[in-house]
This record gives sequence, structure tokens and C-alpha cells, in this order.
Amino acid sequence: MYCSKSNVRSNLIPEFYNSMKHFNLILTGIFLFSFLFLPALLQADRFTIATPTGEREEVVGRIHGTGQGAIAIERRDGGMKLVAQGAVLERDNSVDWEPYTTQEMVEHLTEKFGSDLFRSFTDDHFVIGMVLMGQLDRTGEASATGFMRKASQFMNNVQSVFESFAKDMRLEIQDPETPLVLLIFESDDDFNKYAMEVTKGQGLSVSRISGFYDGMTNFLSIRMAECSTFEVPLHEAIHQQVYNRGLLKRLAPIPAWFNEGIATGFEANKDRIRSGPSKVHSRFAAKAPKVEQVGWDDLISEDLAFQGDVMAGDAYCLAWCLHWLLVNEHPKEYTEYVKMLSEKEPLLKEEDSARKREFEQFFGDDMESLKQEFIRSLNTAMRRQKNVREEPQKAGYYYAQQG
Repeated sequence: MYCSKSNVRSNLIPEFYNSMKHFNLILTGIFLFSFLFLPALLQADRFTIATPTGEREEVVGRIHGTGQGAIAIERRDGGMKLVAQGAVLERDNSVDWEPYTTQEMVEHLTEKFGSDLFRSFTDDHFVIGMVLMGQLDRTGEASATGFMRKASQFMNNVQSVFESFAKDMRLEIQDPETPLVLLIFESDDDFNKYAMEVTKGQGLSVSRISGFYDGMTNFLSIRMAECSTFEVPLHEAIHQQVYNRGLLKRLAPIPAWFNEGIATGFEANKDRIRSGPSKVHSRFAAKAPKVEQVGWDDLISEDLAFQGDVMAGDAYCLAWCLHWLLVNEHPKEYTEYVKMLSEKEPLLKEEDSARKREFEQFFGDDMESLKQEFIRSLNTAMRRQKNVREEPQKAGYYYAQQG
């Protein structure tokens, strides 16, 4: 999210709390789904594996994917564990298994972060968790509960907007199998420590990340101290929706430009959520002509521009440009392209040349023509749409280990 630091102990970010209080998104024609996290016994596996230290470890879960010498095992909390195929000693595939209920998820998170410093709020769809920097008094406890309730309302609004976009683009989505988790860290130090633990220091510097969705834990995590706008919570919540609604598979070789392009298309403006990626994002629209370090061919061919501090800003901008163009000017081909991406299997190893071929199969190989089409289309759209946005201070970030 893009905002400045403030004192969060006194009133739990008044700007964000008040914005959420007045948040009221009115959409017509929303494609509604029913989310019921009811236990459903499924078949899973019990693996006995050899650890690097030579000990035996038991892992229970469903096989999410195999490839590159590894097995991705989905645990009951929705998180993934990668295991080397050669480390598997025994396997029992007759184990009954079911995803966590919301209450079990709360218990799991409470154990991880500690009952003294973890608070939660749940509804049928989400588990909102708050990681505190210290004990709260009675007034603070009430404020924390109210804050999480508003956060839950916001996440449900995000869900509705995403469903509306999927319906408009004729994309098939499904109910998430586990409750979706939002973690809010009161302390920057705690957030940085957690982000370093999850990302292993890969990608953007943790000090530059305001929030991120992690494809391995399946959790969305944000800083409370930088929540005066909704930009990062919305951006990362879209990533979470994409990978939990059947649109794409976690750990599949999905181009970073698409990951970030679809998420930037939903960026918020203060307390308002855009209805979908077809709208002009005026900040990126203004920045596009100034992009020099990254080209459209670079985005389509590889992900390197998204993985460092220097070029990430340009990469995010061009990701929005390309995604916006395809949604508006090539909707039929866009839908077919997304369906193709949805069929990619987790841990699949692909060459960069394959993704370029796939893109050209749906949208052609004349990148210069696409760029000129973008300029014309954007100029027309800008004349129709008035939309002033502030410059962000920090970026959201999607992180998923690719094997």
C-alpha cells in the first residue's frame, strides 16, 4: 500500500479505519457465489520423508503438483510444502483429509503468533488476523475488533469486484476450499521479520514491500502502519483471489506481467474500488511514456524486471499497460489466453521461448503494432475518463516459490 507511517497504538490507523467505515461499493450485476467451508472428507497422502539432518518427518496433505524433482504438498491450512522426490521414504495414500475450518485456521495462527499478541475476526469467507506489537488495554481491544470487522467488509467487497470482472470476461471461477487469510502487522519490525522469513530475501527488499500475497503459505500480509489507502490490500487480495478461485494454479509458470497486470487493474483510489481492469489507471497512464528501462518484449519473454528494486516500477507500469490493452481491445483472445494459463500445471518447467510463443499465438508477434494500438486506445479512453491519482510510495508484491 502506498502511504506514510503514523502512530498506530493510539487509534489503530484512524485514516484506514475511517476509510473502511465509510467504504460503500455499489455494483450492479455482481456474479455472486456461496462460500461454505463445510468439512468434506477427501483422500490425501501421508508422506514419511528424510530431512537434511537425516531425521524422519511425517507430512500429511494432498499432492498439488510434481516436477523439477520436487513434490508440492498442500496442507490443511492451504499452505504448500515442497519435498524433494528423492527424500520420500514411505507414502500412504489412504488418509482422510479435509481443509481447515475457520476456527481451526484461527487456532493454527494463534499458535504461530502467540495468544498474547494475536487477535482475529472471522466470517464465512475470511480470517482476519492482527499481529500486535504489545498488549492492548480494554479500549484498544475494542478498537482492534472494530478494525478487523471493517477489514473483513473490505475483503468481501474485493471478492465481489473480482467476481464481477470474471463474469464480464467469461472466466470460470470456483469457491475457495480454505478460508482466505489476511494478516495485519502492527509493527514494521514484525512485518519485516515475517516477510524475510517467507521470501528468504529474494526479490524486492523487504523494507520496500508494504504488503504481499505468498503463494506458499496462501496468506495475504500487510503493514498496519501504511494503511491510509487501500492500494496494497486490494492489489494483494486480487492475487489471493486469482490463485484460490481456480483462475490459475499456484506454483504454475505464470508470466509475472499477467500476475501483476491483473492486480494493478483493480487498484483503489482512496476508499473506492474500481469495478475492473478496463478502467484507466491515470498514474500508470502518465508514467507509460517515461518508461525506459523495460520494454514490452522484456515482459513477455522473462520476469527479471519484477525481481529487483531498480526496474520493478517500470515493470509494474508496463504490466498494467499490456493487461489493460488486452482486456479492452482483445477481450475474446484475452479470455482464451487466460484459459490456457489456467491449464498450466504446478512445478512445470518452461523455457522463456514457450511463453513468448504462447503470447504470439493469441495476440500476434507484432509488438510495435500492439504498442501503437495501446497509445491510440489510451488517448481515447483518457478523454472520456477523469481520474486523478497520487503517486505510490511503496509496492505490493506477489511472491511464490517456483521450485
